[in-house]
Amino acid sequence: MYGDKTVAVIRVYDGDNMSAVIHLDNLCFQDNIVCLPKKLAASLGNINPICVCYKVTQTVHLIDPNTLRVAEVSGQVYWRSPFVSLCSPKQLIEYMVMQVDIVLDKDKPVVRGQTSQKHVLADVWVSRMSDLGVNDQQYFCRTHIGHLLNTGDTVLGFDMLNANLNNEHIEKLKEEKLPDVVIVKKVFADKKKRNRRRKWKLHHLNDELHNLDSDSVMNEYTDFLEDLEEDPSIRQNVNIYKDKNRIPIDMDDTDEEGIPQISLQEMLDDLHIADDATGGEGAAMMD
Repeated sequence: MYGDKTVAVIRVYDGDNMSAVIHLDNLCFQDNIVCLPKKLAASLGNINPICVCYKVTQTVHLIDPNTLRVAEVSGQVYWRSPFVSLCSPKQLIEYMVMQVDIVLDKDKPVVRGQTSQKHVLADVWVSRMSDLGVNDQQYFCRTHIGHLLNTGDTVLGFDMLNANLNNEHIEKLKEEKLPDVVIVKKVFADKKKRNRRRKWKLHHLNDELHNLDSDSVMNEYTDFLEDLEEDPSIRQNVNIYKDKNRIPIDMDDTDEEGIPQISLQEMLDDLHIADDATGGEGAAMMD
C-alpha cells in the first residue's frame, strides 16, 4: 500500500494479477512515520511512540529508529487503536549524510522485547540538500539503516523540528522526546536511472492501471517497483517477468554503484501460451 493524504494505490497480487486503484484516508503505509497512541505503545512493550513503518503485509511492521525495537500491529488492533502517518511522501526531504557512526553494542540502549537483526543502529549527522552551499546547518539523528549509509549518501527524512504537526498523540509527548529528523530510507539513485536499468516487469490485471495518466499514481507505482528491488521479502510472493524488450543481466542483488537489482534467477520467462503453442496467432498447432 502506498499513498498520501488523499489517495492510495492498493496493489494486491495473486499470481500474475494486480488490483485497481482506490481512494483511502491517510492511513499507515510503508516508509511512513507514525506516532502511536500511548496505550497502544504500552501494549507493544512500551515501544517508542515515534516509529517508522518499514513493511505492510497482513500486519503493520514498525521499528523504533532509536533502539531497533520492532513490533507488529494486526488489522484488528490497528482499527481498535488507529494511528495515521505524520507526513505524506511528498513532505519527505532529501538530506545529505555528513557523518555516520555505528552505535557499538556497549552504547546501545537496553531494550525489552524483540529487536531487528536486519538493521544497524547508527548516529548520523545530515544536512538538507537545499542548504548545501548556503549554510552549514547540520541535524543529528539516530537511524535504523546504518548498514546502508556512508558519508555523502542521500536519504529521505522528515523534518520534525520545523513541521507543523496536528496530531493528538504527538501533542502528548514531551518536546525533548521528539527527534529533529527521522530518516526513512536511502536514495540509491534517481528514478530515471533506475528505470533505465530495470530489466523486468510485472503483469497487470487491468492494462488501464499501468497506463494511467496521473503522475502521482505512476510515481507511487515506481516507488513500489523500487521497493521490490530493495526488499526480497516484499517480492517473494510476486511473479516477476523478464522484459523481452530489454536484455536481462545475470548479477547479484546490487550493481557496482550499490543500486539494488533483481537477479536473472528470480525472473520468470514472459511466456505467451497462445503465441508459443501455435507458432503465432492463427497458425497451425506445432507437433
